[in-house]
Amino acid sequence: MNILGKFREEAHKKKVMEAVKRNCDVLAYYCDNFRVRNDKDIIMEAVRQDWRALYYAGKVPRNDKNIVMEAVKQDWRALDDAGESLRNDKDIVMEAVKQDWRTLDFAGEAARNDKEIVIEAVRQNGIALKYAGEVARNDKDVMMTAVRQNWWALKYGGEAVRNDKEIVMEAVKQNWQALKYAGVVARNDKD
Repeated sequence: MNILGKFREEAHKKKVMEAVKRNCDVLAYYCDNFRVRNDKDIIMEAVRQDWRALYYAGKVPRNDKNIVMEAVKQDWRALDDAGESLRNDKDIVMEAVKQDWRTLDFAGEAARNDKEIVIEAVRQNGIALKYAGEVARNDKDVMMTAVRQNWWALKYGGEAVRNDKEIVMEAVKQNWQALKYAGVVARNDKD
């Protein structure tokens, strides 16, 4: 790119940045402009004003940890617009899960199987187990935490934990109907 082209590009960026500083909604008008949508400085400025600006960001800013963290700190729903790698980033997902257990639905597979993240979610609502990964659904500590919060979580547990006598007893103490979600072995246990 020649000097004149570079000058024009910098002038355009400055103009867009000034517009975004006045009102981040202006970003919606640049949704077809690849350079604007992928400019980390412009997107960060917009996200600082309103986490929903991440929706208009290109692939580069959606995969920038600082930008996504800024958005997630404002609202857990920003995780839905994050890049795939950041949906598995423990710091970002944990920040979102602390706000609302439903974040697990937007998280990547690795985060859905992270014991700390899933326990944080099921402490808020045992039904969060519905969104957990297979590994977490079969973890006894995760399952016990979920069942203590809500007996209905037994429905979403893996086969091994649904046959665990201690877990099933915890659920049944809350509501006898939990037996219909217990595994075959546990249902046939006379205790």
